Amino acid sequence: MTKKKTIILPLLIMAVCAAQNPSTDAPYAPQPILAGGVVMTLYPPGSPLLNKEKVRQAEQYNMSQAVPGRINSIVNIHNPSLEVHTVEAGLNTGAAVILVPGGGHNFLNVGSEGADFVPFFYNYGVNTIILRNRLRRDGYDPRTDEVYDAQQAIRLVRAHAKDFHLDPNKIGIMGFSAGAELASAAAVLFDDFDQKNSTPGDPLAGVSSRPDFVGVIYPGPTPFARNRVAPPIPRNVPPSFIASAGSDDQIHAIWADEYFAAMLALRVPNLEMHIYANGRHPGDPLPDGSHMSGGLTDRHGIPFGTWQFRFIDWFRDLGFLEKPGVETKAAKDVAYYLSQPVTIAVEPLAGVVLALSASGEGFQVYSCTEGHWTLKAPDAKLLDEHGVVIGTHFAGPTWRLNDGSEVKGKVIANRPASDGSSVPSLLLQAVPASGTGKLANVTYIGRTDTHGGSAPATVCTGGEERVPYRANYSFYTGRQ
Repeated sequence: MTKKKTIILPLLIMAVCAAQNPSTDAPYAPQPILAGGVVMTLYPPGSPLLNKEKVRQAEQYNMSQAVPGRINSIVNIHNPSLEVHTVEAGLNTGAAVILVPGGGHNFLNVGSEGADFVPFFYNYGVNTIILRNRLRRDGYDPRTDEVYDAQQAIRLVRAHAKDFHLDPNKIGIMGFSAGAELASAAAVLFDDFDQKNSTPGDPLAGVSSRPDFVGVIYPGPTPFARNRVAPPIPRNVPPSFIASAGSDDQIHAIWADEYFAAMLALRVPNLEMHIYANGRHPGDPLPDGSHMSGGLTDRHGIPFGTWQFRFIDWFRDLGFLEKPGVETKAAKDVAYYLSQPVTIAVEPLAGVVLALSASGEGFQVYSCTEGHWTLKAPDAKLLDEHGVVIGTHFAGPTWRLNDGSEVKGKVIANRPASDGSSVPSLLLQAVPASGTGKLANVTYIGRTDTHGGSAPATVCTGGEERVPYRANYSFYTGRQ
């Protein structure tokens, strides 16, 4: 009986593959990977983004030889699609994760980096969507065609949010390895894609491809890799969760760190990265002769096998597990970030003259406003090069010297401090000064060499906090 099963099973699998993948005269109709999945193709028939010579070709499945009916990977994808798996109404958070499986652009690991996540996310009330994007092995460009598929997927899910009981403000993307290349590009290139696909004939015109969150899991080269020209990071870039093995998967850890560093340089809110000491890239050989597994697998009990729970912690912390329609902390933090001055050069403008330099020592005073620590005012003394107090710095922001002159400033540029715990460097434009002393004709004020003073790391529940800081102030005259 055992021998009979061993012989019949591969034949049965081949028959199932043939039945699911017939070639027809119409565009190929992708079939669900898992029972209950609703499949939608990304582009309408005749779309210029499709290869009309190949769009009728059937996908090819690589079936598991150990688990009957399990699809490990797929190739020959010419009519890219989404497969939607929703959750029960009583559990539904409205959040949806679009999964982009890896596979080196040669195949899609739809089993370990796709289907396996459906029951996992179901437990948390999160809807799972599996993307089947086109592949380099089939003649497509990973940095255009494949990225377009990821961006189109976000638009398509958002356009059908009501149909699937999803919250249109809780739609994000998570990519693995090569799939993380697509997810990281979708995090920053959405404005350009939306502008190019906003013609009246586009059925999704006006629907944003901006993801509300991004998961970058053991990534391939992101847009910020060293051999690439980094794109500008949009001010409303979504929060990112990043995970990878470390030294034993050095190149993917470097790619993860490059993405993280680019975001951190602009102090993009709600970044989180985990680099695990013990672990390798999925498929890499292990000392015992086996190979490192990927996706949700336990990885023989090492901490790297728990990254998905760290993602859930982050996801919950940002409010994505609340009920549908409740504004997330992530959205609030992006809105707050947008309200802050744009980070540009803070060096003095050409044509100005330094009139006075002083050190500032004191406190940055913060008040708790709607769950955020908000700067209320500085409270500092101004000192000359000998440490003698020559004035004060207080709300406005205002600088007042002992000679009676004072000046207020409006921030026109800021640059985050490199240590992450200090207030940023600033360039301020002066509003009309008062008095007849040294500050009377000041036109610009610079704040540099900052130490300390950033918003408290403690939870904001009310009241005020005074955070010590020091900085150098430069007062310039000329050119308005």
